[in-house]
Amino acid sequence: KSNLNQRTYINKIEAIQEHIRSGDIYQANMTREIKGDFAGNTVMLAKKLLESNNIEFGGYLCAKQGKIISTSPERFFKIENQTITVSPIKGTLPRGRDNKEDEEIQNRLLNDTKNRRELAMIVDLLRNDISKICTPGTVTVDKFPELMTLQNVFHLVANITGKMNTKLFTEIITALFPGGSISGCPKIRACQIIDTLETTPRGPYTGSIGYICSNGTMDFNILIRTVFQYADKIQFNVGGGITLLSDPKEEFNETCHKAKNIFSALNATETNIYD
Repeated sequence: KSNLNQRTYINKIEAIQEHIRSGDIYQANMTREIKGDFAGNTVMLAKKLLESNNIEFGGYLCAKQGKIISTSPERFFKIENQTITVSPIKGTLPRGRDNKEDEEIQNRLLNDTKNRRELAMIVDLLRNDISKICTPGTVTVDKFPELMTLQNVFHLVANITGKMNTKLFTEIITALFPGGSISGCPKIRACQIIDTLETTPRGPYTGSIGYICSNGTMDFNILIRTVFQYADKIQFNVGGGITLLSDPKEEFNETCHKAKNIFSALNATETNIYD
């Protein structure tokens, strides 16, 4: 079951839009938590989830507090040969019933004003973030936007690159964390508003896991489409970026589409997440 029903979630989206009209922010990411009882095998669940979608940034992590199973499609940042790449995802539509409908939805998403603006705002935010740790004049945006195809949804994604002027991990994380696509714009004010609207802490969700090699190469994801299993419970969050052009009901429906693959892998008995 969900910690926020449809009416409450829509009310919170409308509250974010009031903040936008007041000039506080341009965009904020709103999420809701889904939690249930779990009596299965976590390793088998991880295998099923990681095989359930066309993902590049998934992972399985065992920690003292519990186990994290991530089917994230989103790269937070990659550093290789002193070049940093950040790849925000913004803009989502559900897949169609056949190839013809898929093609129509792809074209609609690629040309949709709301979704393109949503991505553009986060691209500008991340250009600013990486410019703090890059040589001036080297930050560029590649192929805006690109289409990402997953099993149940389409996304818009962009790549921003720059030449690094530091190798210190603390400086890198200070400049970038948390990811702009899962906070908002401007980032600090968006995080403050999220803190007042989301009723429970996100926990590992929208954090990051990744690796660092001895030669300085590193790659980190953003923990979306991620399940946290502890004791006899399981939880995950779903959400999306809210702008002034967002339709609150459609934003709620988007969270349902994003949860669909996880529910299928869980063989879950759903209660009120669509209500």
